[in-house]
Amino acid sequence: MKILSVSWNPNLDKTTVKLTQDFMSSDWVVRADVLKDVLIEITELYEAVKNENKKSIVADVLGHGENKPKLESVK
Repeated sequence: MKILSVSWNPNLDKTTVKLTQDFMSSDWVVRADVLKDVLIEITELYEAVKNENKKSIVADVLGHGENKPKLESVK
């Protein structure tokens, strides 16, 4: 069963979650269990994305990344 759809509007920096009617008509225990599972999955995805960024920052600082740090002198 499809339970939700997620969209993001970059102009407003707003994320919208819409729950399906099938999901909303399910028993509350089923909804709670499914939402808990979704939280676990989303948390794992979030951590993976954060780790991608950390690896990129470390590579950049060490001069091995695509975006080498640009240092400016302060006068």
